[in-house]
Order: sequence, then structure tokens, then C-alpha cells
Amino acid sequence: MEGVVWKCEVIDSILERGAEGCQFLNERGIGRAFFLRESICYEKETTADIIMRVIAGTQKGRRLLFSVESHIRPTSGRVKEALFSILGTRMIGASLLDLFAGTGAVGLEALSRGARQVVFVEQRAPSLRLLRENIKRCGSPPEATVIARDVWHFLRLPQGNSGTPFDILFADPPYQSGNIEALLSLVSQHGTLAPDGVLIVEHPSSAGLPSQVGRLLRFREAQYGDSALTFFDHAQPTR
Repeated sequence: MEGVVWKCEVIDSILERGAEGCQFLNERGIGRAFFLRESICYEKETTADIIMRVIAGTQKGRRLLFSVESHIRPTSGRVKEALFSILGTRMIGASLLDLFAGTGAVGLEALSRGARQVVFVEQRAPSLRLLRENIKRCGSPPEATVIARDVWHFLRLPQGNSGTPFDILFADPPYQSGNIEALLSLVSQHGTLAPDGVLIVEHPSSAGLPSQVGRLLRFREAQYGDSALTFFDHAQPTR
């Protein structure tokens, strides 16, 4: 199937199935799958890794690896494009905390689009391998910091032990974890998010999130097939 051209929407719909979708592509021995637009490209390697591209910014077109292993579920191109379209210029000069960072595709996209700092938090060794390789592929920018630590432990540290809260938090916990409300509670309690910051959670579209957890107030939700993005900011105190 070398040279077969796939529409972006077709590949994204397959990848939205998570590990099942990745395995679907892998089992069919797809050598290369180039989209009809420049936003993203996947390529099967002998290691059964698949390649993505950074969508926009200074690293536009940079190839990033992710794996077809069952525990690694990358944010699809469709969802990533929607996320950064919604954030817009807010990303420029922002500090971003990428929780359950996986391959780092979201955080590296943020750096490419002008974020001044990205902290990637990931514990699993296979994901860390891909994350560090992807950072290297982007030139090992000094603005990228990898924390090899359990997310739940990290969030219990004051401001994630960084000294200052983050402007943007992106969390993409395993879909089967079922602990998103607990994660929101930790962020609210431990001052991880700046007063005017925004928290985005990627989660199954079938799993609705509460309208408020602690000081965090839901203000937007968007669904993309089996995935959804829910946005939170700090509830303003009543006067």
C-alpha cells in the first residue's frame, strides 16, 4: 500500500478509536499515509511507530513519533487543530503544563506557536522515550522541561514545584482512568493554574464533566467524534 493517499478526516476518524485505530493501520501494513493538506502526516516505521507533524509555527512540518502500543493514545490532528484554534493568540508567551504528556505533541505544538515555557509531565517509560525523542527532533529547546513523575504526585506539590502557576494546563489522562474530577480538584486546591489561566481536559465525549470543581468553572465544551475538549477557568469571586 505504498504511496496510498488518505484524506485527513479518514485517518483522524480511525485514530480517534485510540489503540484500536492505530492497530488497524498497523495491521494493514501501511507504509506511508500522506494527507491531502499539510497539517499532519503519519508514517509507519519498522518499529511500528507512526509519525505526526507539527501543524503550525516555527516547527511547522516537523515530524513527531508516536506508538501503536495500547497505552499511548495521541491527540488526533483534528482535536489538536481545534484546541489551538480556540486558544489562538493566548498561546503566545504563555507557560503551559502538559499533564499525561505522552509523546509531547500538544506541548511541542504550543512551543512552535510561541509558548515561552512548556513543562511535560509523564511517568511511563515508553512514552518518555518518545517524548524525549520528539523534543530532540525539535532541536531540544531550552523552554521544554520533562518531569518524569506521576501526575498525581506532581499536582500535590505547590505550583507543581515550579515556583509559579501556569497560564495554560492541558490534561489528557487515560480514557479509562475515570479520575478526571479528582484531577480537577487537585489543580483547584494546589494553585497550579494562574488566576487568569485556562485548563483544558481531553476526555471521552461520553463522559460529561461537572460544571464546577472547587474554584474551577467550566466555560466551554466541544466534541470531536469519540473525543471532547472541556475548558475551565477560575470562578470569579462574588462581590
